Amino acid sequence: MEYTDSVVQDAQFIQQQHSRTAPGNASPPVRSCEAPAVELVFSLESITFQNHIRVEHFAFPEPGDPVYCLPGSASEPDRNLPPYAFPDGSDPHWKPAVINPYLKSLNRPPVSWPVAYVRTGAVTQPPPPTLSVTFKASPKKSLEKLPSSSRRWVRAVVAQGPGTCLWVPDTEVEFNASGEGKAVFPLEGIPSTVAMLSGVEFTWEVAESGCEYAAMEPRSKHTFFIVDALPTAGRYNIKAYNGGPLLDALYFACTWAEGKAGSAEVLAAIWSKFVGTPDPHPSDMGYWLTVDPLPEDDFFRCMRLRRAELKKAQSGAFKVNSSCSAFAQLFINCIAMHGIECAEVKVSPAIGTETSTHAPFEHANEKYVLGSTFLVPPHAPAQGNNQLVRTDSPHHWMVCVKEGAVWRLYETSFGLGPFALKQAPHFVEPLEGAENLAPHAQRFEPRKGHKFIAPAEYEHATVRGYMCRYFYKKDQEDVLTEIPSGNDALLPKRPYLLAEVLWTNAV
Repeated sequence: MEYTDSVVQDAQFIQQQHSRTAPGNASPPVRSCEAPAVELVFSLESITFQNHIRVEHFAFPEPGDPVYCLPGSASEPDRNLPPYAFPDGSDPHWKPAVINPYLKSLNRPPVSWPVAYVRTGAVTQPPPPTLSVTFKASPKKSLEKLPSSSRRWVRAVVAQGPGTCLWVPDTEVEFNASGEGKAVFPLEGIPSTVAMLSGVEFTWEVAESGCEYAAMEPRSKHTFFIVDALPTAGRYNIKAYNGGPLLDALYFACTWAEGKAGSAEVLAAIWSKFVGTPDPHPSDMGYWLTVDPLPEDDFFRCMRLRRAELKKAQSGAFKVNSSCSAFAQLFINCIAMHGIECAEVKVSPAIGTETSTHAPFEHANEKYVLGSTFLVPPHAPAQGNNQLVRTDSPHHWMVCVKEGAVWRLYETSFGLGPFALKQAPHFVEPLEGAENLAPHAQRFEPRKGHKFIAPAEYEHATVRGYMCRYFYKKDQEDVLTEIPSGNDALLPKRPYLLAEVLWTNAV
């Protein structure tokens, strides 16, 4: 009978917890003519996680945040700079507090930085997770001398019990004449599904061979983000930033896809947070809440504002005024944390391009030219704002996502889709003066600058019609007229929406 990874991990966990003695055989008792062994006290000094995904920060969690984090004395990155990965340089992920009763300048606060790992059983597995840990041995009696070297078995058990699954197995550590010991431990029990394990507490234990384990101080506490695959680049409007795994993106990505495995399950779970336009939205963002001030158009700035509001409003009764591009980037960053390829897309009426600037089209036997706005449904339900009154815009942001061998279009502001896209090598608009037909219904390829006609299904679901300037008669040049959408899946005619890829992490 085969068991799931989680069942096997729980069984190993229980076995680990109930084994109270260290491997090997206990040393024979010391005879009276021999010098008695020095009794030692052991302490935990530092932990550095290895083979992990570095977590980047622009603001640190406050006490009480769902993400357990102790930044110590670290300074938050400048708000005008890209996020920064902590710990800095060669600093460890965990360090205990140091209290010096005689010289306060030597005091230092505790440190615990979150880390991220890929789930067990993922298609592509990075090197196994490990911890580099340092310890300190001291004689229990201050006048006694440390042995020139000694060896002890060390392990870490988890307070939460079965289901958490993380543990550090027995590893032999050698301590030198100064009492310093350092070893690399495997980290076992990484979950086989997406998870955020916040505040996982390890009790570190030490024993001589064949002897019973005893706890050392202090315990260590950590946050682990477990993602479905190695992250691809996220999307932030910040120069010189490569889109690494941002703390807030990891939080949403892992909590919204909790317990899922595989890109299809993960994508569906995250998309479910957009479908139905929840109000309030679980991201604390709201779509076009006000026009004064205008909404933030960048995920990074929205998350900064959210962090600032969380400090002020403990109840969470607030919304960050956010645009369509911010919601598109929220979705992009959540799925990118799980290695899913995607693209940021802007749609706008087909004006301003080489062949369609002021190009007329016919409606009801009259000639028109597109104006500078297109309409969306009035009072359309939107993310975090079911009373949306904004009805027009010159452009709009969405997301294209790779699902297997195909790409689909996701309308992130109104929770609609996905809409099918067809793969093609290029898009060419009709030549000036040619019949007013598009050569292809929709063509898409994942590269920056690529243009394609938005699917008719999407346009009919989101665009009531176009505001077009009537110009056939000179005396009515300034009259704006609403023209229904004329896009057709097989034979689209102007006016239609032209989509452009602004950014992609596709490889």
